[in-house]
This record gives sequence, C-alpha cells and structure tokens, in this order.
Amino acid sequence: MSSQGSDYGGKSVANSSTGSSGGENQQPGSTSGSSATPESRIDCGTDTGHVAGTSSSDDDDNEPPEICPRGQYEQKLPGEMHRLQKLLVSFAERLTDNENIGLSHEQLERKLREKDDDLREKNRKIAELEEKHSEERGRWEKNLEEKNNALKEKEDLLQKIKNKATREKMEVEAKIKQLENERTLKKDALDEARSKEEAWLNDEALLNGQIAELQQKLQDCAARCEELEQEKTSLIMENDDLKSNIQDLNVTKQLLQAENDDLKAKLQGAGQMVENDRRQLTSMQMKNQEMEAKTRAATDQMKSTAQTVVTLQMRVTQAETTVDLLRKEMDTKNHRLHELQNTVEKLSTEKLSQDLQLQKAKFDISSLENKVEEAQSEIQTLKATVETYKGEIERGAKVLAERTSEIERLHQELTRKEDEIMRHMTEAEIARKDLQRARNNPRNPNNTF
Repeated sequence: MSSQGSDYGGKSVANSSTGSSGGENQQPGSTSGSSATPESRIDCGTDTGHVAGTSSSDDDDNEPPEICPRGQYEQKLPGEMHRLQKLLVSFAERLTDNENIGLSHEQLERKLREKDDDLREKNRKIAELEEKHSEERGRWEKNLEEKNNALKEKEDLLQKIKNKATREKMEVEAKIKQLENERTLKKDALDEARSKEEAWLNDEALLNGQIAELQQKLQDCAARCEELEQEKTSLIMENDDLKSNIQDLNVTKQLLQAENDDLKAKLQGAGQMVENDRRQLTSMQMKNQEMEAKTRAATDQMKSTAQTVVTLQMRVTQAETTVDLLRKEMDTKNHRLHELQNTVEKLSTEKLSQDLQLQKAKFDISSLENKVEEAQSEIQTLKATVETYKGEIERGAKVLAERTSEIERLHQELTRKEDEIMRHMTEAEIARKDLQRARNNPRNPNNTF
C-alpha cells in the first residue's frame, strides 16, 4: 500500500507540474484575450506567426513587433481563430487533468487514513504480543531456574557418589596391598619350608643308626601326627567355608549385575534420574557393607590359615631338630659299633673264653640293625607326614590365590562403578549444556527440556 501511495504521489506531483506548466502557457493567451486588442495581438510577420506579447528565440534586439494593418488582419483572422480554438481545447484538457489530480489527492488521503487505522491496529496487536511474551518469558525464566536448581542438586549428589567411590577405592587398594604383603610373606615361608625339606631329604641318606629312646620319640611323633590330622580336618572345614563364601560372593555378583542392568534401564528416563541415583546409592551402600563384612571374614580366615601354616612350620622345624638329634645319636652308636668291631677283632685273637663276649657283641649288632630298620620305617612315616604338610601348604597357597582373584574382582567392580560415575557426570554435563542453551535462547518456545 505504501508503494501504491507513492505511485499516487508521483502522479499527483506530475499532474501538478503539468497543471502549472499549462497555466503558464495559458496565461499569456488569456491576458491577450482579455486586455489586448486584435491589432496588438496579431503579428504581421510571416516568419513568426506568434501571438503578440511573446518573444521569439531569434529576436536578439528588443524591437517592438510590427502591427499589421487592418486589411492584413482580416486576411489572417481565420487562421488565428483556428489557433485559438486549439488553445482553448488544450486549456480544457488541462482543466480536466487538474480535476483528476484533485480526485487523486482525495483517494490518497483516504488511503492514508486507512493506513493510519491499520497502523494503530498493528500497534495494539504488538502491545498484546509484548504483554504475552513478557508472561511467557517469566514462565521460561522460572522453569530455567527450577532446572538449574535440579542440576545443582544432581551435581552435588554426583560429587557425593564420587567421593564415596574414591574412599571405597582407597580402602580396597589398602586391602589389596595388605593381602599382597601377606601373600608375599606366606610365599617366602613356603619357599623356606621347601628349602628346609630339600635339605632334610639330602641329609636323609646319612641316617644309618638309631638311639635307645627312638621308640618313645616315635610315639610322640605319632601323637603329633594325630594332632596334625585334626588340624588338617579343621583346615578342610575352613576351606569349605571359604568356598561357601566364594559362592555367596558369586551370587552377590549376579545380583549386582542384575541391579546394574535394572539401573541402566531406569536411567534412560530423565525424569526419574535423581530418585534412581538415590536408590542405587542405598543399594551400593548395603552391598558395600556386605562385601566389607565378607572381606573381613575372609581376612580373619586368611589370618587363621597363616597362623596354622606358621604352626606347621614350627612343628616341621621341631621335627628337623629331632632328626638332627637322632643323627647325632646315630653317629654315637656308629662310633660305639666301630669300637665293638675293633673289640671283636681283638677278641678273635684272644682266648676261647671270650667267645661269650663276642656273641653278645654280635647280638648287640643285630639288635642295632633291627632298630635301624625300625628307624628307617619311622623316617618313611615322617616323610609321608611332611608330604601331608606340603599338601596342606599347597592348599593354603591355592586359597590365597583364590582370595587374590576375589580382590582383583573387587578392583574390577570398583573400576566399573567409577565408569558409571563418569557416565553420570557426562549426563550432568549434557543437562548443563541444555540449560546453557536455554539461557542463551530464552525466546525459543521449544526449550521444554
């Protein structure tokens, strides 16, 4: 409409300029028609043919025009009348143009009034839209503030979870380090026991005698073997308890895996994220308490096993001491046997009355040989007992390896929890970016989060 108004304005200006030019062109004619006489209006010159009062472009000197005589005027009157008729027709056309210009001005004013009405209506609508936008902006800002508060609460909760996971990680690492130290100590003790066993086996070939009190000591060894058998039964029961605890830990692992799957499914809903995190935190605390209790029980069992291994090592040491004493006594007996053999050789050169003493010496030698055989059989029994001790030590090492694998599993579980915390932090960062975009674009009605 504004372009149309400008078109009307251009037409009106053009018409007004045309009208003014027409007025200027018509004014000399009307003046000459009203005040000038025919004699003064008619130019007699045949070259110009203009109305009197107008100047020719070829007149350089301002000489007055020549007045035609009356006879010449009468001769040129029909042509002048025809030219006047043309001028009148042109003047009438210009009057018609002026009337059209007046009508165009009225239409333009009417359209301008319509434009003013439309402009006032648009201003009213703009005011209504601004008021509505102000209300919506208030709602958006309130919603943005609520989302910001929720994000802050979630960040605090994630920070708490991260701190708890850090503490749990430090505790598990400390427990792992402690168990590794205990495993190193037990491995060193086992190596030492094996070295002692090898030394004892190397010294076994040198045992060729016996002592008078060997039977009593062998009975003591049998009693100790019975005690060790009882301790072996106790260790087997403890190993069964450890296996039961391992099964419980596996069941707990499956439960934790199922709970983690449920948590993954629940975390897909953004509206229930905070409540799910709280339930997960409570479940994790309960599971961690159970794991700590089971870990403490397993640690106590490992300590008991370590004490048992130390007791066995002490008893092996006592057995080795007994063997050393037996070796010394056997050396003494061998020396006495050598002396008896020398005595027998001396008696062989003496009188026949000394045959009884020789027979007695042979009987002593036979008795010593029987005792040596009994000592060898008891040594085999002790060797079997040592093999039993070795089996118990190997089972203890196996249990220790199982506990080490359990510690590694706990470490993996802790790593997985850290990954979940990092995922929560990533989701919080995404929510923070969404809030930042909402702050940067508050006029966007699609920011409903």
